[in-house]
Amino acid sequence: MKERNDGGIKCSEIVEVLDDYAEGILNAETTKKIQNHLRSCENCANFGARYVALLGLLKEQGPHVLI
Repeated sequence: MKERNDGGIKCSEIVEVLDDYAEGILNAETTKKIQNHLRSCENCANFGARYVALLGLLKEQGPHVLI
């Protein structure tokens, strides 16, 4: 995958903050950059969607799954 810098943030930076993005705890500026990047980078959008879905499934199962 080629590193892209869409929306003012790189693909590698998206991966680093995806947990915080999914939790909704990032500041407005960073959130906007991520949203812009995800709109223009299909690879990150697909990865992000799968990652967030996986986090949701793990949360539904409870903390015992993560042990």
